[in-house]
Amino acid sequence: MARRIRVAVIDPHPMFRRGIVQVIRKAGRFTIVGEGRTSEDVPAIVREKKPDVLLFDIAVQSNAIEIVEAIARDEPNVKVIILTALDDEEHVMQAINAGASGYLLKDVSRSELIRTIEAIYGGEHYVCPDLAWRLLTELGTGPAKAAPAPAQVPNLTVREQQVLGHSSQGLTNQEIAVALGVSLRTVKYYKTQLFGKLRARNRIEAVLLAKKMKMV
Repeated sequence: MARRIRVAVIDPHPMFRRGIVQVIRKAGRFTIVGEGRTSEDVPAIVREKKPDVLLFDIAVQSNAIEIVEAIARDEPNVKVIILTALDDEEHVMQAINAGASGYLLKDVSRSELIRTIEAIYGGEHYVCPDLAWRLLTELGTGPAKAAPAPAQVPNLTVREQQVLGHSSQGLTNQEIAVALGVSLRTVKYYKTQLFGKLRARNRIEAVLLAKKMKMV
């Protein structure tokens, strides 16, 4: 039997928090190990409950980004997903640069929320596609600031192009594997090749760089 994913939820609005907890529990593959209202609740929950994934609304307090940095530094096994109404580019970039593995807006669908939790637990990074595209079109850069684009467009194999295209549509590694009829390990191999050619650290950077170079 597959191990259940341990999830904690930090959100200042009780009704919304209860709704998210209910959605996660109904999915059947998760265990809610902690709930909190502000960033002050985070250290104890992370230390005592050891969640695999922390859903965190960075609008709770002004020190929320510092909390994300501390988790990334001191508890690297805890994956942070920002779930917030803050959709401005500055907050997205601050959260990703601080070490968050994902960024979702509160109008996310149930299926995308569950899919994202599973994907990030599996080691992926994720920003909702609309927001990722807006980062590119409005900023013109995004995470590429920390990872300069290659001097010229890299030469990708057909499979690498397919994996990149599916990634840009927000598909997880498992969904890409099903779409291409290959193993999960094969998809991860092609992503490693892509990251090297694009000089990207993760999927978010790879997709943004690829769109900047009009590769997708």
